Amino acid sequence: FVNGNKFENIRLRYQAFDDELITYNDNGGFLYVVEKEMVEWFSFQDGSKTRKFVRLTKNNNQQTSMYLEELYNREVSLLVNWYIYEQSVSPYTDRNGIKRAVEYLMRKDYYLYTEKGGLTKIRLNRAALFSLFPENKKQIRKLLRKNRLHINSELSMIDALGLLSKNKLTE
Repeated sequence: FVNGNKFENIRLRYQAFDDELITYNDNGGFLYVVEKEMVEWFSFQDGSKTRKFVRLTKNNNQQTSMYLEELYNREVSLLVNWYIYEQSVSPYTDRNGIKRAVEYLMRKDYYLYTEKGGLTKIRLNRAALFSLFPENKKQIRKLLRKNRLHINSELSMIDALGLLSKNKLTE
C-alpha cells in the first residue's frame, strides 16, 4: 500500500476490463474493489515466474492511473498494459444458448518509462528506441547490428534495453 503496509497471501484478482483489483474478504465472504490510489504495486506467482504490476499515471488529458506489468526495470523500464475491450460482432448464440452481439478480446500495449519522460507508448521495434534516444541513434543502430539483435518481441526488447543500459546509452 501507499502507506507502507504490505499484505501477503491474500486472494486477489486483477480485473483487466475495468483495470481494478478485487479481493475476497474471508470474514464476510464477499468481494470488494480495492481503491487504486492505495495500492502502489502488487505481485503474484504464475507458476515459477513472479509477475509484478505497478500503478503509474498516463499523462493524457485525464491523468489516468493504470496498472502495468513490469517486464524490465532499470533507467528505462519496459511495461505492458493488459486490457480487455468490447468488439461488436454479428449476433450469435453462445454455448449456453444465450444470444450475444459482442466479443471481449484481450490486448497488450507496451510502454517505456523513464523518470524524465514518464510513460511513452511504443511498438516492439527499433524505431521505438531511436525515438526515445534520438541523440544516440547511430550508436544504438550500430550496437543492435553488432549484436545481431532484431527487436520483434518482449524478450528481444528486454535484451536491447539491457544492452543499451550496459553501454550507458540510456542516460
